[in-house]
Amino acid sequence: MKVIAVEAVRPALLEGIETAGAAAIIATGLLGLLLKAAKPVHGPWGSGRLLRTSLVSVLITSKGQLLAGAVTPAVLYADAAKVS
Repeated sequence: MKVIAVEAVRPALLEGIETAGAAAIIATGLLGLLLKAAKPVHGPWGSGRLLRTSLVSVLITSKGQLLAGAVTPAVLYADAAKVS
């Protein structure tokens, strides 16, 4: 759904902007929306933000690590402790 919505506004974004630049703007905007939707979390592994859907969980740590999978957040937290 997000891609369809982005494509709907893409022509307006492309006016006077090269395609690669517009793609970067779109990607940055989507990343910002995802980060805002993610809730702050912390544990023995450190802190970060968690985005959870019915299909996938994504953990972005304050150290810049990204862990994702079709698993529960507890699995991501355990893995984050191992890679810290």
